[in-house]
Amino acid sequence: MPFIFVTSVFPSHKGPEVGKKFLEQLQKYPDDESLGTTVVNAAVRAGTEGIQAVTITEVKKGKLEEAITRTNTVIAMYNEIEGFEYKVELWETAAEALTTIGMKMP
Repeated sequence: MPFIFVTSVFPSHKGPEVGKKFLEQLQKYPDDESLGTTVVNAAVRAGTEGIQAVTITEVKKGKLEEAITRTNTVIAMYNEIEGFEYKVELWETAAEALTTIGMKMP
């Protein structure tokens, strides 16, 4: 099953605002286990470029389109926070990647 990686970065002085939005987001959009499993929910680190957060969701078979739509809906909640930037990436498992070159896992 593929993974959705969401990586965000924001200025450190916006941490309280992002934290408040995160708690609001958890209430409004609790994990939907019908779409997939949250592998990492907001691993966070601070650095010279601000604060970075990563969330990883393993998507269930046949639920990719719905999971991406939900991800985009959730992350849109943060658009009003000045300086908040993010990217959404789709990652394949090794088994999925091997099938694209005609191979399979042992």
